[in-house]
This record gives sequence, structure tokens and C-alpha cells, in this order.
Amino acid sequence: MWVNNRINIICFLFAMSFNANSSTPSGISLSASILGNNWTGQNTTSGTDFEASEGKQFAYSAAYHYGKFFAGLNVQGGTYEFGAKAPDRITTTGSISNSNVKIKRSELDLVAGYFITNRISIFLDIKGTNNNWLDENYEQAFSGFGLGVYTAWPLSDKWSLKGSLGVISNGIVKVNDEEAGEGTSSSLDIGAMYNVSSKGKINFGIKASSQTYKFDSGQEQTHSITGVYVGYSHSFTLN
Repeated sequence: MWVNNRINIICFLFAMSFNANSSTPSGISLSASILGNNWTGQNTTSGTDFEASEGKQFAYSAAYHYGKFFAGLNVQGGTYEFGAKAPDRITTTGSISNSNVKIKRSELDLVAGYFITNRISIFLDIKGTNNNWLDENYEQAFSGFGLGVYTAWPLSDKWSLKGSLGVISNGIVKVNDEEAGEGTSSSLDIGAMYNVSSKGKINFGIKASSQTYKFDSGQEQTHSITGVYVGYSHSFTLN
């Protein structure tokens, strides 16, 4: 129900754009990238830190724009290995220390937005994140509805700078599909684009994301994923 209501809001706002003239430009863009990033964090209540010894993510996205309106879907994920310092398995009753574990992380973002100027846009974001312990019967899930801003500034015919910031101030945390607390999330992306053709772009930059989970049991855990990425996007004109 929570997610469906917000999907309906996004669909309604985006559908309003189709009242515009049929000559309004529209198109689709597809992109793929690899993120070589580091996953760190803290088991706040127990006072222990953790850091992945190995891990990376692959990301894929599709977006549709119609005039100044746009909507898109981004999915990304990868597997991380932790040694002696690993995230605790926190439940509604307490926590269990971990070591030498593998965690599969996946993220999904459904966004819709509007360009308020030629260079700046604002967007709504429905986000879902899963942390799945591969060798244990344990899974954390976070979902929330937030806001963000995106900007791109051309430097020349080939080069542009870009950046985005997104914040979710009140999300839901689940453990093994049962609601277990609440959380917050933020992400920052700073990078550049190089036009290899009129339709193709190489993207690269630095991306940092952070999430804080506050469990009903009184436990707290923070997750920070930071690293560089490189990718390619291609656009297709529809009108």
C-alpha cells in the first residue's frame, strides 16, 4: 500500500506532461556502468566498525523524457566480502556479531522529475535496498520515498559536469520481510560526461551513499558506500 500510493503519485505527475503539444520532443536513454566502491559502516550500539575486503557493483538504467518531464528506473547490485569486521545481524530482539561473511547488495530507484531550468531538475524517488547475507538466513531491506536535485553544466561541445543529491528522511527497515524499524538515506553523485557522438556519452565520477537503520530493538547501524564509477549511455529520439 505504501509503495503503491507513491507510485500512483509519480505516474499522475508524469502523465500531466502528455497534455502538451504533440511536437514536444521525447526520447529514451539507456545506460550501464561499473562501480568500484567500498562498503564501510558501524554497528553503533556495539561500538564496532566494519569494512568490506572486496566488492563492486554493476548498474543499469533506463529513462524516458517528454519535454521537461522525465521518468526512469535504475537497478544496481553486487556481492561484498567481509573479514573479521562485518555488519551485525540485527533483529527485533537483539544483535549477533558476524565475521567472514558475503553480503549481496541490490538497489532499485524509480524516479520522476521536471527540469525547472535547462540545467537543473528536481525529482521524486522511490528507493528500495536489500542486503542479503548469502551464508545465513538473514536479509535487511530498506524502502523510502524521497526528493532530489540534478544539474548538468556544459563546459564545451564535448564535456559537461554533472551532479545529483537525493535524500530520504523517513524510510522503513525490514528484517526477513518483517518490519523492524525505520531509517534514512542520502546519496551524492559528482562527475563528468564526454560526448563520443551526438547520441552517446561516457560517464564517470564519484558516488557516495549513506544509510542509517534504527531498529525497534534499540540497535542502530550505519552503512556507507563510496567509490568511483565509469559507464556509457545512449539516447534515442522518439519525436
